[in-house]
Amino acid sequence: MSDYLVKGVTVDGAFRMLAVNGTEIVQTAQIDHDTWSASSAALGRTLIGTLLLSSVLLKNDEKLTVRILGDGPVDGIVADGNANGTIKGYISQPHVNLPLNPVGKIDVRRAVGTKGMVNVTKDLGLKEPFTGQVPITSGEIAEDLTYYLAKSEQISSAMGLSVFVNQDNSIGVAGGF
Repeated sequence: MSDYLVKGVTVDGAFRMLAVNGTEIVQTAQIDHDTWSASSAALGRTLIGTLLLSSVLLKNDEKLTVRILGDGPVDGIVADGNANGTIKGYISQPHVNLPLNPVGKIDVRRAVGTKGMVNVTKDLGLKEPFTGQVPITSGEIAEDLTYYLAKSEQISSAMGLSVFVNQDNSIGVAGGF
């Protein structure tokens, strides 16, 4: 099954919803970058989050870059997206594998870190790109991107991002809303 994005809006236009199945793009990134579990989850969440942000904030030929620069062992993550759904990403330290967190999940918070910055640069085709910057609030990526939307874009939102990594480090499923 190919990746897909579903968009919806209420009749009065007051509420919009997006959901994405990004399993293929995250599988491709895992293979291309040879990521281990914590790096796979962090890079995958960043890719899906960037795809969602691009779908909300961009149109036509505009581009967006998300940089997550935390104090965790993955070091830095960069993802580029555009309004057409094209996405690519990079993680500084692909070989990060950590013990599971207390609820038995991959510890993305520890992998990314809780101190650092989230930078979102939008190239709207104007003279200069615009960069919004917020501190990392949790390291869970979805919470950090939600905080960015609220503080920098003044868009109230909720975001959820998930990457299921199999025992052999392959990607089972990835998506978000």
